[in-house]
Amino acid sequence: MTHVAALWLCETCSDCSCVCCARVCGRGTCSGDSQRRPDTRRRRFASVWCDWGYDWPERCYRLDGARLGVGGGEPDKVWRSALRFSTSTIPSAATVVTAELSLWYDGTCVAPRSRSKPCDGRGFDFGLHPIFTPRWSADREAEYGPQVGFASLDPLAAPQWVVWDVTDLVADWSSGGLQNNGVLVKLVDGQEDFAVSGPLFPSSRSANTATRPKLTVWYLP
Repeated sequence: MTHVAALWLCETCSDCSCVCCARVCGRGTCSGDSQRRPDTRRRRFASVWCDWGYDWPERCYRLDGARLGVGGGEPDKVWRSALRFSTSTIPSAATVVTAELSLWYDGTCVAPRSRSKPCDGRGFDFGLHPIFTPRWSADREAEYGPQVGFASLDPLAAPQWVVWDVTDLVADWSSGGLQNNGVLVKLVDGQEDFAVSGPLFPSSRSANTATRPKLTVWYLP
């Protein structure tokens, strides 16, 4: 029998270059016909943006928020989002069959001055990268690896889940081959730019718990 673990967001952050956040945790699992509802208690969350110098983020600001920004939309800032999920509910000897990261797109995009606006109908391509910095919630910058996942939104896309296949990455986390420091979501190189706005995905502080980020893992015991 294939089991399913629905892992709800444990750490999240939206920023431009540095990656730093407080923690917010909740977890849900289901196996067979039984299911336990995710923990939806309110925890601390922070999103961050930075003013860029030529090669170093000069100033960072930590803000509470219910959105994860991806893309530009400001003259001097590009937003990226970092997420970390606990995988402790997956048995250590399990074989990961499939794993998917899902973020909800509702047509809301980044606007100047940390505001939001309706998206203009453009399509978007998103890259997903493993984060190598263990303490990105405190460090000024975070090291991340090559792109390991890709997802896209077509022009004039309706509200929907944006889904990344992260099977190999989660399998590495589960086996201990790679430390689980979370993932970074950004517009792909060539599309990411100061003038190119991108989506504001609901975060783990979203009032609608059904649209919060989630990692779903199918595994064999």
